[in-house]
Amino acid sequence: HAGVLVRQLSNRETRDLYQLRSVLDAFAGREAAANADPALLALLEQRLAAMDAAVQARDVMAYYEANLRFHWDIIHASGNQEICGIYRAWCRNCTWRGCATCPPTSAS
Repeated sequence: HAGVLVRQLSNRETRDLYQLRSVLDAFAGREAAANADPALLALLEQRLAAMDAAVQARDVMAYYEANLRFHWDIIHASGNQEICGIYRAWCRNCTWRGCATCPPTSAS
């Protein structure tokens, strides 16, 4: 692809970024759980079902997309706008397709 630059992360950058994600996921998960409603629970169940279906189909990209959406739903449900922004930046650094499954800036 002409004009496309794929950034190569070092082992240290990869480790650091995934450690950051684990901290964000843990905090956001606690906040989302404290504010959970039936709609959120139903959405997360849908994401889990999509991941299960992708595993059964051996469809790596479908699993990846469903998993990223699952985590974004939790991040968004935390209600913390700063975490949403940090997670979006993490997503841009670490995902295969940039931020294809991240919600638009105005939605977070």
